[in-house]
Formats: sequence, structure tokens, C-alpha cells
Amino acid sequence: MPVRVCGLNCSLKTSDHPSNTSVMMQDVVGWMGDHDDIEYEEIRVADFNVKPGVEWDEGAGDEWPHIGERVLSAEVLLFGTPIWIGHPCSIAQRVIERMDAWLFSYDELGRKKVYGRVAGVAITGNEDGGHHVFAECAQALNDVGFVLPPESRVYWTGWTDESPGPNYATSGRGHKAVEYMGQHMARNLVVFAHAMRELTARIEPLASDKEAAAHPEEGL
Repeated sequence: MPVRVCGLNCSLKTSDHPSNTSVMMQDVVGWMGDHDDIEYEEIRVADFNVKPGVEWDEGAGDEWPHIGERVLSAEVLLFGTPIWIGHPCSIAQRVIERMDAWLFSYDELGRKKVYGRVAGVAITGNEDGGHHVFAECAQALNDVGFVLPPESRVYWTGWTDESPGPNYATSGRGHKAVEYMGQHMARNLVVFAHAMRELTARIEPLASDKEAAAHPEEGL
């Protein structure tokens, strides 16, 4: 069975424009393919009406529930964001805020909705900030329930490294440090996806899980 990967590309650009973040994400998926068959879907979030808020559904016209269901159908989330002004871009922040609804949303066994799913982060930009952006994204993804393997990030920051240039597609691909990070992350995402697939069903729910399943409306 292929490893199912959902890529959330939080580029500020819609899909009718090229995205360096998309190129990096595709590179990561290619490296994942060195270890197993991969079934990949990339979602350009800017193509959709994702309303501000922290609820699962923010009302008429909100397309986040459609995106969220596609994330939940995958085993691995590849979260892609450019760096803007030293931070994850505004669309990435909005997506993270919408994931807040998963903090108190449980499956039939009382576990968080994303329990058993693995995540990694791909970051592009032409300024410093790769570590900071990963820290923000990783903390949020881990909080809502994703498993982040070791080395679960790859970033390229343009003019601040040894491959100066305006974008990843023309200047970052083939960079030794980027390939090292990306290939290690790719391998670990595949390994952890298999581990979670095989182990999750064998782990007995906790007492607090059972309580959440019995009274899901009460949260914590």
C-alpha cells in the first residue's frame, strides 16, 4: 500500500503562478519515493476560501473543512511555507489557526483527530529564519497531534547561504545542505508513517481517551 501524502502548500500565490515552495515539496516527495511507493496530493491553499477563525467550519463559503478532510485522509502531512518578514507566511498562520479545532476533536476512540499521522515542514525564502519558522510550525503541528520525526524539516534561505539567487527552483536545487536535510526528512517521514500504520491499531486507548470518547462535547 502506498504511503499517502498530503502537501499543504501555503504559498501566497495561487496555482496559476509558479511556487518555489511547491518545487521543494515535490523534491521531498521524490526523495520519499526512494524508500516506498508514494501517493501524493498537493493543495495550494491560496486557491481556496479559508476563512479566519479557529473552528472546524466558519460558515458559508468556508472551504477549510474540505481541505481538512483531505489532510485527514493522508498518513503524512507535508506542510510547506515561504518565509516572509522572518515568519511563516500569513496563509500558513491561518492554516495553523484553523487546525486549532483539532485540539478538542476526537476520533471514535477518543484520540485527537490527527492521531497516528506524521508531519514534516518544507520552508523557502530569501532571508534568514529557517530555524525560527520551523520552530513555530513544528510546535503547532505537534500540539494538534501530529508526529514529527527527527530532522523533519528542510529549508532554503537564498542569499544567506552558499547558493545565492532569488528562488529555490533556480538556485537552491542541488544545494548540498538542502539535499541533506530533505533526504533525511524524506526517509524519516516514510519510516515513521510505516511505524504509525503498524503500531497505532495495537496501542490501547488511555483512560482519558475513553472519557473523551464517552463525552466528546466536554473536551478537557
